[in-house]
Amino acid sequence: ELRAKLGLKPLNVVTPAEKAARAKAEKDKREAAVEAAAKEAENAEVRDRLAKMKKKRLLNKKIKGKSLGQSLSKATGGSAADWVRRSRKIEKAKEAADRYAELDAEEEAAEYTEKDL
Repeated sequence: ELRAKLGLKPLNVVTPAEKAARAKAEKDKREAAVEAAAKEAENAEVRDRLAKMKKKRLLNKKIKGKSLGQSLSKATGGSAADWVRRSRKIEKAKEAADRYAELDAEEEAAEYTEKDL
């Protein structure tokens, strides 16, 4: 009354019922935000799992058929140890051919002919 007589607007007096209603509304808003965040996290997890499964499915689709090891074992007829033996044998043959070529070159250079007289 005194404020009204002075020409001032009345104070905002909050009743306990209004206070409880505001607190309940705030609490409900926070709970809804927490639920929404949890749901979004779950949705993101599901999306990630689906993306991984799709990627795996596409990779398996690309890889369909025999693997490199399977196709080589049929083509070469053996295991990795057999392949190592064959590759070493081939390498020794190459080294021997290089040595013989070197010796032939030395022999040709070392021949004694009329030109040397």
